[in-house]
Amino acid sequence: MGAPIRLSGLLPPNGFWGFAFLCLIMGLSVPFYNGPVTALMQERIPPEYLSRVFGLYGSFASPAMPVGLLPCAFADQMGIRTWFALTGALCLALAAVMYAIPTIRKIDA
Repeated sequence: MGAPIRLSGLLPPNGFWGFAFLCLIMGLSVPFYNGPVTALMQERIPPEYLSRVFGLYGSFASPAMPVGLLPCAFADQMGIRTWFALTGALCLALAAVMYAIPTIRKIDA
């Protein structure tokens, strides 16, 4: 997800079709991180608690979305291309940090 976001910020102002393609890549990448999280929860959580855990997970995820969008108010000030480049780089850095933690890397082992 981070790479196409970053590349979106590096596109020229007339790069609409490139941006549309990168949005397609972003959308196609969602199952690669959402699917394993769901499968991991189904595997690790006892069935009698699973519905409550999914409900709680959804309850935390839903309000996090608008809160996570609050910093986007700065996008107008810094420019949308800069915003995409910066947030894409942050996503890539977060992925690298998560990959560097051995317990996260081996969580399904």
